[in-house]
Amino acid sequence: MNGPESIVFIIDDDAQVRSSLTNLCRSVELNVQSFSSTEEFLNTPRPNILRMAIERDRDRRKQDLAVLSLRKRYDSLTAREREIMHLVTRGLLNKQVAAELNLSEVTVKVHRGRIMQKMEAKSLADLVRMSDQIGSLPDPSVVADT
Repeated sequence: MNGPESIVFIIDDDAQVRSSLTNLCRSVELNVQSFSSTEEFLNTPRPNILRMAIERDRDRRKQDLAVLSLRKRYDSLTAREREIMHLVTRGLLNKQVAAELNLSEVTVKVHRGRIMQKMEAKSLADLVRMSDQIGSLPDPSVVADT
């Protein structure tokens, strides 16, 4: 929680205490503002925390929608397409995928084209990025024990 917008406010009338606490916080890379009194603290303009919270929530919602969209596209793949996608994004050539799955190279190319279309990937690099994201997503079919 010590992102660039997080700030530790120190209020103390003792300059040495204030300085020591400020140095301690900065030593662990926290943003710090120190004040000698509550009046000074209250009269100092601070970042609009509500605006920042709304922006952060907006960004999180965009990310959630992107993840949901990616998950839906991945779920639209057949089991064979998922298998081929996994091998292709690991760096295997079409002929290597074909040999691994005992398919013809033409069949692999057809599946790969469908994968690119269904996943809306513009390039193999896009597909690899998507695969990395999918790999880091929790499986919705697995129910966590709570």
